[in-house]
Amino acid sequence: MTSRQKQIAQQAEAYWKDHVATYQSFGTADESEIEYLRWGAKDGSCFYLANFYMHHGCLIVTGDMYNAVFRFNTKWTMKDVAQCDSYYFMRALEAGPHGRDGTEWDSEAAEVALKSILADDLKREEEDVRYEAEGRLCNDKDFTEDPTDEEWEAGLQKYIKIVKDEREESKVSIDDPFDHLSNEEEWHAWLSTQAAEDRFRGDQWHHGGIGRTTAYCHIWQFHAFKEAMKQLQAAPV
Repeated sequence: MTSRQKQIAQQAEAYWKDHVATYQSFGTADESEIEYLRWGAKDGSCFYLANFYMHHGCLIVTGDMYNAVFRFNTKWTMKDVAQCDSYYFMRALEAGPHGRDGTEWDSEAAEVALKSILADDLKREEEDVRYEAEGRLCNDKDFTEDPTDEEWEAGLQKYIKIVKDEREESKVSIDDPFDHLSNEEEWHAWLSTQAAEDRFRGDQWHHGGIGRTTAYCHIWQFHAFKEAMKQLQAAPV
């Protein structure tokens, strides 16, 4: 369960404490079956109301948590969908307020991802610095031919500092990528700059979607469906 799902689960304890699941099925002219599941407050209000309709493997969602269409196996019923995890549920998305991928930009998620990316990048950069420093030390004709471990380490640290200072002076841009995470358009605009190309060594577009996450409305829909089915299946026959 993602941090967003955990947050919604906590909110739902308050928002859905008076919610009840009601279910009914009815036949159609082609002798197929439509399932209807309502997840809403006892008083009939529309506060965090979700209506689910299932027909020929197509799950249609309406109500207070936006509308969406999910397409599963044509033989599936609501009981089958209730066994899905969130990943499979979102793979079935066919239409929704954010399009077929059902994602939106989350600046907090982007910041977490960027920190991880730069941490790995910093580690690689430190390895490059050490490798270059070792090469310079080996080519230093004034350095002792048979150094002790302490002498080698001291000489290495000297060249590591030299290499780091040189690289710091050669940096053209000090543009901070964390200043460009407020929305996807701004992030992509920054990725188009020379500063981004330099920062990510030409691989900047591999990080274009670092803040793209499942939209809140679909997490709510998934969670509402699971909670409604759980309550329904727990009810005495």
